[in-house]
Amino acid sequence: MRQILILAIFSVLACNSGPSHPGLPTDAPEGIEDLLELIELSAPGLEAVANALGISDTLAATEALLTHFRESIAIAAPHIRHADPLPSAEAILAGTLLLSPHLPFDLPSDPDWSEDPFGDSNWRFQYHTFRWPMSLLYAYQETGDTRFLDRFLFLLEDYARDNLVAAPPSDMTWYDMAAALRTEHWLYAWKLLVESGEVDQDLMIRMLPWIWVHGDMLRNVIPYEGSSNHGMFHSRSLVSLGLVFPEFSDAMHWRNLGTTRLDDQLLEIVSAEGVSLEQSVFYHFYTMLAYDEVRTLLQAGSIDFSPAGVLRLEKMPAFCSQIFKPDGSLPIIGDTSRELGLSPPFGRDPTLDFVLSGGVLGDPPMERCISYNESGYVIFRSGWSETRPYEDETQLIFDTGPRGSGHGHFDAQSIVLSAYGKDLIVDSGNFNYSGEWRDYFKGLSAHNVLVPVESVPIYWPITPERLLWRKGEDWAIQVSKAALPGGRQWRRVVVYLDADDFILIDDADGEGPDLELLFHFAPDTAVDWDGVICRVQADGAALDLLPAGDVDLDFIRGAEDPIQGWYAPAYGRKEPNSVARIRPSNGEYEFRTLLHAHRNDGVLGFSVFEEDGDVLRFLIQRDHENEEVLVDLNSGLVDRHTRR
Repeated sequence: MRQILILAIFSVLACNSGPSHPGLPTDAPEGIEDLLELIELSAPGLEAVANALGISDTLAATEALLTHFRESIAIAAPHIRHADPLPSAEAILAGTLLLSPHLPFDLPSDPDWSEDPFGDSNWRFQYHTFRWPMSLLYAYQETGDTRFLDRFLFLLEDYARDNLVAAPPSDMTWYDMAAALRTEHWLYAWKLLVESGEVDQDLMIRMLPWIWVHGDMLRNVIPYEGSSNHGMFHSRSLVSLGLVFPEFSDAMHWRNLGTTRLDDQLLEIVSAEGVSLEQSVFYHFYTMLAYDEVRTLLQAGSIDFSPAGVLRLEKMPAFCSQIFKPDGSLPIIGDTSRELGLSPPFGRDPTLDFVLSGGVLGDPPMERCISYNESGYVIFRSGWSETRPYEDETQLIFDTGPRGSGHGHFDAQSIVLSAYGKDLIVDSGNFNYSGEWRDYFKGLSAHNVLVPVESVPIYWPITPERLLWRKGEDWAIQVSKAALPGGRQWRRVVVYLDADDFILIDDADGEGPDLELLFHFAPDTAVDWDGVICRVQADGAALDLLPAGDVDLDFIRGAEDPIQGWYAPAYGRKEPNSVARIRPSNGEYEFRTLLHAHRNDGVLGFSVFEEDGDVLRFLIQRDHENEEVLVDLNSGLVDRHTRR
């Protein structure tokens, strides 16, 4: 199949050989026969084309085909658009290409498309999506300046000439997601060029086969990865091709294959609760928006997903409402950055409107504490601005899910916590996609978990067992258990005490290596340990972390051998942060830790005053009162009593 495809590419691009069949008019445009072989002449609107070909008038057929495309209403393919294209377009004209978060690159006037100035797969991927030249076309559309159009058309033809060959210059030319996104950008470019009157016979004859080749590659050659967002974009581009160009003889096959795969994948990668199973918070949001776009495209063609798929898609905004932090940003879980980088979909769901607007619009969600069974996210929140400003609410997320796909991290049973407008306990983030730094940020030691003291494994593909979830009027509890490397069984319990307290219960039973408990703090926090309380502070927000019993606690920050104490707020950026390492003095791996978020009402002490099997009694000492908390891990019952 690959040989046939390459021959087709060579045939389509051989524009200087003239008509290949004898007996046709000598003024027939070069390459038109190759294009017409890709067209279904019985498609609606092509009667004039078919009639012209019936009398062997290829020139008239070409003119009729161009008229058809100029007059037909093109469906807009999904695409990623620059918010303001002019700065990027001007820079490209000046020979500078900036693909964030990478440094600027001196773009050759005639690229050979093997460029890889930073040795980075993400840069090459962005380069070959062809998103960045689209800013030139958008700038031309806004300004009418033909310099932008000329440079865009040069890069478009240059890309096709250099890449649509038997041995393309880059591993990203036909990388699944790069090819899929490039397809959608070229489809949208076609629409803009037609609408602006810039498509003549010559450009039509050259450009449409380039687009067709992408459909053929995506359908027949490029491997389909159905378990991640890559497969979603792969299928979406096939749907786009089929609906934007129903004239292609392969259009129905592209559309049907893409639609079937998208529907199947929606049922595979999104849980029945409407949560992405990729274990990356960003990619849940990204998947929701991408499916919204393709659903709009399908509905324009009077098609939709199955009822089961639609139901899951309709549930996705509710999870967004829960997972967004009170400060309006996404928690860094899996491959996620603090910067969303996507347009918030106001009007999609009233609870999501409430969250995205900081409590100004829409309706607050009904649940303050919620546990998602299949994806494993457990979210505890102090409230929805009923008693304090929305951004001051406390949120703790407990991840009891499996690793997910390549964008998930080895963070099983980790937690993150924000309160009073600040991140306090954080995931370390996502720095890049390869090398030892990728190993660290994705690996076990970059998360708030139990790890071996020596030889911490990087990759730890475990699936926690969710044992119990229960909640009361002013408390909630989640119990989860996972197998540790080396043979121990780690049970983690998160007990939420309304409004700002959490008790972590960590037990590691069985034989195995020595363990320590890690807590990663936001880089802009000040951290202090007085032997009883580890206090984390930033801009008026504070977190008291109190281990019960005698422990050894120390900090590490910005170490490189081995790597520890680093935080990445966005791709390509990292900064040192403090990490607390807690080890029990008695050698028993039974950690009991209180987390108390506050502004100026810190706790004085925390202890276990009775433990009988799975029934524990805790004492929390405060300035004006003490609280006794009973936790029954068998029934999940939590009982709270205050005494003065």
